[in-house]
Amino acid sequence: MNETAVFAVASRTDAKTVVWKDRVMDTQFNRIKRDIAIMGGKACIKGTRVTVSMIVTQISEGKTLEDMLVEYPYLSREDISEALRYAAWSVESREVEILPA
Repeated sequence: MNETAVFAVASRTDAKTVVWKDRVMDTQFNRIKRDIAIMGGKACIKGTRVTVSMIVTQISEGKTLEDMLVEYPYLSREDISEALRYAAWSVESREVEILPA
């Protein structure tokens, strides 16, 4: 991943920030979309309301890739693979404290 990308910052109430690498997401994950109007901004497979977290949960509960493809015939192997890659990438985000100047 390109760690030198420009980051967008979302504020939190505890004065820390969560760094979302949105530009990297747009270039590295072309099957994943985050839109506040779709599933409250959760990461989804583009063109669906299937969230990355739903895919990760299903896999963690023992569903196989083949099970997922049967249950969700509008998903492809590449969709599921990219959702898992996105999930792994997203937990690499870091929290940083911004100190006043």
